[in-house]
Amino acid sequence: MNKNYINPIKLIIAIFVIVVLVIVKIFVSSCRESVCIKPIPSFWNYTIFLDTKTATTIYPNIYLPEEMYSHYISGELSITESSVLLHERTHIERQGSYGPIKWLFNYIFSRKFRLNEELFAIRKQMEFLALNGEDYDINKKASQFSSPTYLWVTTKEKAEKLLTQMWDDVVD
Repeated sequence: MNKNYINPIKLIIAIFVIVVLVIVKIFVSSCRESVCIKPIPSFWNYTIFLDTKTATTIYPNIYLPEEMYSHYISGELSITESSVLLHERTHIERQGSYGPIKWLFNYIFSRKFRLNEELFAIRKQMEFLALNGEDYDINKKASQFSSPTYLWVTTKEKAEKLLTQMWDDVVD
């Protein structure tokens, strides 16, 4: 089977789940803050596009993998985890200013929009890491960009090139 083949039924289910989550989270939020940070719900294990090992933002919530959420609650985030949280907060800001549903629609259906949004947030993340003397894992992110996690936004090779150029710009 072609690795770029997306099962249309799974895609429709994933989109439906995301839309329902967005609507529910916008109108029924248990958080008193402008941004809610929560653990990734266990039912995400049953979807193809909602990765339980990757932090995800669906306005106004940031969902963290279990271990990272535990570190967040205990106030013991590593520099790398703090950079991920900064990345997700950048998405929250952009979703809020663009309009959450419009942003999510464009993110799902436009590779160019998705790539630009990720690169914008990654640059903020890279700047934070560089200021704190840490490296950015280009290989890991490039692999994610060429996977279901980011809806195959680009090839691994192109992602490596873009991310390497960005990292070089940040550290220079």
